[in-house]
Parts: sequence; structure tokens; C-alpha cells
Amino acid sequence: MTSNSMRLVTTSLLLMVSAHAVQAQNRNQEMFRRNHLVMLFEQWKLQPWVKSGGWIYEFDEALKKAKAEDKLIFAYFTKASDVPRRSQQIQRVLFSDPEFLKRKDNAVLFCHVYTQLEDRPYDDLPASLGLFAPTVAIMDANGKPLRDLFPTLERDVALDVLDSMREYTDVTKRLAAGEEGLEGKAFVVNCKLGLVNWNKAKDQISQIELTEVERKTIDSLILDQEILSWLAENASNRQAGTKAEIYGAFKSGRRPTANQPATYFWDFLLDAAEEIGDLETYKAAHKVVLVRRRALWEERVGSLRRPGDEARTREMEKRDIKALEDRLAEMIRKHKK
Repeated sequence: MTSNSMRLVTTSLLLMVSAHAVQAQNRNQEMFRRNHLVMLFEQWKLQPWVKSGGWIYEFDEALKKAKAEDKLIFAYFTKASDVPRRSQQIQRVLFSDPEFLKRKDNAVLFCHVYTQLEDRPYDDLPASLGLFAPTVAIMDANGKPLRDLFPTLERDVALDVLDSMREYTDVTKRLAAGEEGLEGKAFVVNCKLGLVNWNKAKDQISQIELTEVERKTIDSLILDQEILSWLAENASNRQAGTKAEIYGAFKSGRRPTANQPATYFWDFLLDAAEEIGDLETYKAAHKVVLVRRRALWEERVGSLRRPGDEARTREMEKRDIKALEDRLAEMIRKHKK
């Protein structure tokens, strides 16, 4: 065998050994990656809010339970790692809230965790449902999304939703048992859950037999929806008449409920109470606006990409929150005069 032939054989052997080594290294890296992802998922399951809420994290199991118990599904879609700050806040505060936990049996609590494990069933579930994680949604027992609650989910909205989910189960069971005269109650529950077409709701009312209480409830929900829809369309047009309307709605006992986001209600109420000089109402609105504003800043910080942006954004947040606190202090000072 010539020296050239020897070199060719040697080179071929080295290439084969190298290829096997690369393949082995790739297998080891993939095994390490998979073990790491499995570990993250197992750690996720051990979080206090997951255990205390009795959350189900397998889709088939959630559907089976919902069908067996005639319940809706309160679905939370998140990730096992790199969880956005807004989601962390919801997990840490809302899902650990004693009032939330009191209502955990009103629906099937399902948490879908994106693990990046290719062989895990339904790992990319949100995309197949037309949802964008992270999000919170109401789903029926067949897994159909009925309403997306995120990112406007607040404590009061979540509690309203869970209360209405309990009513939904009660009405569903009574209808299945053959009880009559529940059409109005079922329509009210759907309105509370925001599962109706508000443009058609007024026409539907005339076709349904409603009690006086049911009619007043629906009228109130429709009024709130109309007010807040108008505000959303005219966010930059803060007219005195609109503030007075919001103020009147608040003083008569109406609040933003589970059927719509409270995007502008509380800011308008804050302005109205300040102009009228109603300190107690101002304090109530200020408390909600402060929580919402901080959540929005956290969401903004979580979406930053460039190094150095967080410090500047935090400074802007600090000035914004201080301006709110200064407005409250000024209201209290005026009230003492």
C-alpha cells in the first residue's frame, strides 16, 4: 500500500471517528436538554399556587373532568421557564388569593405549560386553539375557547368570572334535569361571562321571558358595556359629561364586571371624583388605578429587549407612580381645609 493510500485510509478513519463523536455529542446534548426541560416542568408542578389550587395540567384530564361535572374550564396558558412578569404577578398574587382559592371548585382549573418537549401531547396547544400564550381563557367542556381574559385580568374580574361559572354549572344541571323557566337565568349568566354578542343582546332580550331582577341585571350589564365601548373608542376625548356618567354609574353601585375590560373606567372615575371633590370615591379609584398602572409598567418592562432600557423605564415608572401619589396627597390636603 502506497503512502498516499495509507493517508487516505487514515483520513477516512479519522473522519468516521469524528462523525461518530459528533453524533454522540449531539445525542448527549439532546439528552441533557430533554432532562433539563423535564426538570423545569417537575419544578413548576411544585409551586405553592399550583398545589393549593389543585390545577390540572393535562388537557385530556381537564376535558374529562369538565364533562363529568358539567363545568366550564378556567384555563391558564404559560411556560415552564422564562415566565413573563405579568404572568408571574398573576401566579403569585391572584392564584394564591384566599378568595380565588375559595372559588376553585366553581370551574375546572386547567394550566397548560409549554415545555418544549416534542413528544408531550398538546405541548403547543394555545396555537392550535388560536390563542397567544401567556393568556387566561374561559373554555367549554369540549376545549373550545369562549373568551380570552388576558391581559385585562384583575382580581375582581377573576372572582366575578368564577362566581358566574358556578351559576353556569347550576343552570346547566337544572336544564339537563328538565327544569323549565330557566332561559332568562341562562341568558343572564352568559351575559355575566361575556359570552354574548352585545350588538344583538338588546334584540334577544325582547324574545326571552325575564324576571324584573334579570331584566335590570342585563340592562345594567349592557349599559356598562356601552359606556366602556364608547370610552375605548374615544379614549382621548375626556368630556365632562362622560366623566359624570361614569361617576353616576359608580355611585349607583355599578362596576366593570367580567363582561368587559375596565380599561378606562377607573381613570375617568379618578378624574371625575377629583373635579367633584369626592375624596372617598377618589381613594377607591386611586387604589385600582395604582394597581393597574404598576401592572402595565411591569408588562412594559417585561417586553424590553435592549440593555439599559429597564433603568430608563423604571425611572419613568417611578415618576408616573409619584404623580399619582401626589394627586392623592393634594386631594387629602384640599379635603382637610
